[in-house]
Amino acid sequence: HAATLRADGIDVRRVAPVHLPETIAGCQPKMREAAGLYLRFFDMVEFDRVLYIDADALVVGPLHHLFRVPRGVFVSATINGTRWNWPPGLPLQEAWDPEPGGELSDWGAWGGLQRGPPMLNIGILLIAPSKTLLEAIVQVASANETECCQGGWATCDPGKQLSAVARTVCGSTGIFTGYCSQGLLDAAFIAMGRRLGDVQFAEGPDGEGEFLGCSSPLGKGGRRVPVAPDRPGDHCTLDESYNLQVTRPHFEWHMPHLRSVARRRDRVRFVHWPGKPKPWVVGLGQETVW
Repeated sequence: HAATLRADGIDVRRVAPVHLPETIAGCQPKMREAAGLYLRFFDMVEFDRVLYIDADALVVGPLHHLFRVPRGVFVSATINGTRWNWPPGLPLQEAWDPEPGGELSDWGAWGGLQRGPPMLNIGILLIAPSKTLLEAIVQVASANETECCQGGWATCDPGKQLSAVARTVCGSTGIFTGYCSQGLLDAAFIAMGRRLGDVQFAEGPDGEGEFLGCSSPLGKGGRRVPVAPDRPGDHCTLDESYNLQVTRPHFEWHMPHLRSVARRRDRVRFVHWPGKPKPWVVGLGQETVW
């Protein structure tokens, strides 16, 4: 199909996939190969930013403002900020740990922050390509390629010389293997820097204005205070409007956010079918929830 795509003006590139062992990516070989291919986006340093979108997704609102996020800052959707979270107390994630004796904020999806930062969903990614970044991800993958799995979590090889990022992953989070390469990216990024909250933009004539920062997980006085992602490894998340998952049971999880969107007269920007059925293989009498 390459010739047809080129005829439509699309720049087609042939790249070799990054090797992903089965022990860290619990999916079929073809899916692991595809996941290894999109890891090559992290290596395309000729671009300032790359916006990756899953094939089982549909853009239903503007996304151009995402390119106003400063160069070098990685941004991802989350599985669901209220249901799939890392535990508190992870290295580098002090923003998620309230001060001793301090009061917990009650704003937003994280409620009292009894949990740590949200886990990522890589259906939509804003990537700042970097050879150093890809190397760190590959090192994490190779540290976990011989032993698997305890409850779906990969176990590190104790006999290997590990990089600093790989040591952090092995000593704190591990890698969840159930969603192909998603757990690998999630663990690698949370080991490299702070996971801040959702990206925030000023209001603008085209829908979204300048980038303000990423919301502070703890907030101040119950408000989402923008924080600049100014430390090495800082990365941010996208709110549920950028990853409305419309397969069950995911869709029901989004109902509180959808009610909030309606009250604010905001919009959904990105619809995602992470489970089954996919809209292009709906059987006779079946329908998706979107």
